[in-house]
Amino acid sequence: MLVEMQKDRFEALDDEALFLACTEPAIDRMRGHSLALKAETISGLNPGQQALCMFRVLYPAQASEADFEAWTAYLLEQPAYWQGVHGGLRFWGETDLLRLLEDAREVLAAKRIEQAGEDRKAIQSAIRSLFERFQSQVRGALTRIGIYIRSRPQEFVQLTS
Repeated sequence: MLVEMQKDRFEALDDEALFLACTEPAIDRMRGHSLALKAETISGLNPGQQALCMFRVLYPAQASEADFEAWTAYLLEQPAYWQGVHGGLRFWGETDLLRLLEDAREVLAAKRIEQAGEDRKAIQSAIRSLFERFQSQVRGALTRIGIYIRSRPQEFVQLTS
């Protein structure tokens, strides 16, 4: 599912805008639909597009600390998404983000079983720290993804004059 885009626009977009533009058609097709249609859509994409879409699944978690916590918990409850996001991050070589998600998994597991108020404060502090690292790592990942897309535009866009 190549995105049709004028060459001038492709060259002018910053990394984040390019990432969003390249994922929009697939995300629009999947949004609000069954897991079967989502899987069908993803399977129809090339490996780079699949990895891009799985990164897009994780992308909303950067909006706020609460979003990071809620979105990570949601992904943990959806093993197919969790595995897909991990596969996408491996494709992009984002080992730091993979480690961060595993750390988040441990913190959220601890939060589910915590009892004492002091533990709650330590856990929330850990979530805050993870979120701050996450935001920084997502920015770096978007830069690397932008470089990848620009070096292989034929995998993501159909350029027009």
